[in-house]
Amino acid sequence: MDKHILSGVNCDVKSCIYNRSGKECSASSIKVDSTCNDPSNCDETACRTFIGRD
Repeated sequence: MDKHILSGVNCDVKSCIYNRSGKECSASSIKVDSTCNDPSNCDETACRTFIGRD
């Protein structure tokens, strides 16, 4: 787990191991995908970098 903060990346998913201070992402990089078949007409995304806390 990287201990730096990604500048400009805000995250409120407190159950992720990369979440710091309840609002910052400390992953070395992130991957975000669309959850729909047609990404040009979709408003749902998913952070594929997410790893849940134990």
